[in-house]
Formats: sequence, structure tokens, C-alpha cells
Amino acid sequence: WDMFRQTGTSHLLAISGLHITLVAALVFAAVRQLLFALTSGRHSALVIKGALVASLLSAFFYAALANFALPAQRAVVMVCVSVIALLYQRLVLSYRTLLLAALAVLLLDPKSLLSVGFWLSFGAVGILVLMRSIRSNDGWLSTSIRTHCFLSIGLLPIAGFISDTVPLSAPLANLFAVPIFSLLVVPLVLIGTLCAGVGLNVYSYFWQLAAIVYEQVWRLLKTFAAWDPQLS
Repeated sequence: WDMFRQTGTSHLLAISGLHITLVAALVFAAVRQLLFALTSGRHSALVIKGALVASLLSAFFYAALANFALPAQRAVVMVCVSVIALLYQRLVLSYRTLLLAALAVLLLDPKSLLSVGFWLSFGAVGILVLMRSIRSNDGWLSTSIRTHCFLSIGLLPIAGFISDTVPLSAPLANLFAVPIFSLLVVPLVLIGTLCAGVGLNVYSYFWQLAAIVYEQVWRLLKTFAAWDPQLS
């Protein structure tokens, strides 16, 4: 845990916004494709709504696995607000949506205002809203890197104020670790878990592959942690 904190990657091991929204997005894509195939491309509006509802249910279910811890609650509220906005064809990524989600979280647990995760979570989404106002025609790779830089730099003051240290390796460590966890480690673990749940013996292969990838990420993070001169 010390190594993960030192490289600013502790969030990768928590069932929170990153993992819950990833699960919701994967379920949305899968259900949408399935419904499109079953309806032969007809009733596209209903298909999208059905996929949105399925993604919301998956977010609730996945948060339940974490016993609805506070970070999981925030993530589910954000998914819920986003799904409602999409169902009613409203703008999802806006300060109004962000404030609505913050209000919902505070109504559920007013003490969350004093938690570190509250400020990091809503601070990150606030930065994304700011980025959306800056128009750009860059490709997905340039946009992804720019988003990462905005988040890394924008959240450093909050992280430094909370922990009295600023891990200088965090932006670079997250640049590598977040895509690998999001696209490989977490999906492989989830696929293996689903296979185990339905009795397919191939589940161990997915877990072993996830472990191999995780081992490489671990070595990379240890390298970053070794040379990181933290500011304090």
C-alpha cells in the first residue's frame, strides 16, 4: 500500500469510480449489441434505453460487491445521474449534473463532505467538465493524453493538501497503469469471475493472464517508486 500511495495509484485497487463505470460501460455495450441483434436494428431508441437501464443495474450490483462503501456509493450516484440525463436527453457532463450528483451524495451521507475521496472524485469530474468547454479536434489518443495531464496536474493541489506530499511520479505512473488496469486487468478478472460463476473451468486461465499483466504493472510501479523524489 505504501508503494501504491507513493505512486498515486491506490485508486486502482479500490472498487470505486474507475471500476464501476467500466463495468457499466461494458454492460451497456454488450446489451446494446444484443438488443440490436434481436430487433434487427429496429427500435433503436428503446434499445439504447434498455442498455442504459442494464448498465445502471450492473453498477448497483458491482457496488454491492464492495458492500456499498462510500467511494462505490459516489460512483453509483454519478452513473445514476448520467443515465437519467441520457434517458431524458439532457447534457450529461455539465456543472449542473455534477452539483446534482454531489447533492445526492450529501443527502445520503452528509459526513462524506469531510472525506478525501469526495473532493478527489468531484474535483476530477469538475476538471473533465472544464475540459469539455475547451473545443478540440484532436484524435482519441491526443485527447486521452491531454485529459490525463489535466487530471494529474489539476488534482495535485488537492492531493498535496490532504497528504502533505506530492508524488511526482503519479502522472507518469497513472499514464501507464490506468489503461492497463482498465483494458486488461479488470476485464480479465471479471470474465474469469463470470466463468467461475457459471461453472466454466477456463476461469483460471483468465485469472492467470490477469496476474501476469498485474505483475508487469507492479514492476513498473516499483521502478517509479524507487526514484520518486516526493515534495513535502
